[in-house]
Amino acid sequence: MKPLAPVIAAILGIAVNVAEAQNWRTLDATGVRRDSAAVSVNVDYTRGRLEASAAEGDEVLYDFHLRYDATRARPLLSFDSATRVLAVGAQTRSDVRVGGDGRNSGDAVLKLARTTPLDMAVRLDVATGNLELGGMSLRRVSLRSSASEVRVNFHEPNEAEMEALELDVSAASLTASRLANAGAKRIRLGARAAGAELHLTGEWTRDLEIDLDITLGVVTVHVPADVGVQLEARRIFASVEAAGLTRSGDLYVSANWDSAPRKVRIRASATLGQLELIHARR
Repeated sequence: MKPLAPVIAAILGIAVNVAEAQNWRTLDATGVRRDSAAVSVNVDYTRGRLEASAAEGDEVLYDFHLRYDATRARPLLSFDSATRVLAVGAQTRSDVRVGGDGRNSGDAVLKLARTTPLDMAVRLDVATGNLELGGMSLRRVSLRSSASEVRVNFHEPNEAEMEALELDVSAASLTASRLANAGAKRIRLGARAAGAELHLTGEWTRDLEIDLDITLGVVTVHVPADVGVQLEARRIFASVEAAGLTRSGDLYVSANWDSAPRKVRIRASATLGQLELIHARR
């Protein structure tokens, strides 16, 4: 057995070298809301923790706080007043070989205007995301997540009619809660070697369509008891569980489909994956 002291010294030496190589910096920026015109928000965040939510007052367009290691990442912040595009986040530097500390590489907090109509696109890579999207005026939201752990929640109703909520997760986990508050006409979820849970609780103001594309993934959809469900599932070496629904071939229908005041239609394609639909009981 090798002497323990040199081994410890070597480990400590490595730790010291890593610490000395880091160069922690902060970025704090606030943009003033000058009008009510729509804005496209592009969030690109890599290797760290991101929290996003609505700003407190109507005078703020965005409020961004970033802590990052300048030896490994570069901040992203720009607003084009002509195209009305806000780009924000942090990206891994192309000239640096990234180590293995992954989601502990920095922190970002983003707050966005409540009343400005927003089209929001989020890309997370090797990150932890907590996106609290309730109370804003979101017209469209897309989330692309790879090797990340993400939570999306609409704790209060969206102030705009959302055309689509698009979720794409690869080798990642996603939990999306109170999705009825998003007011989306359509939800699309792609899950590849990923796990995802969709909770359709909240305030239902319109019927909903959901498209699921599952490959080597596990997806669970929770539907409130008073919502009618129709599920069409096409599968290739995949399993589908929909307890309490009546099955006819690839079609599953809840007992309250005809009488329910609100309905959700789900179209699913599953390959080497698993889909579970849980329709709550009264």
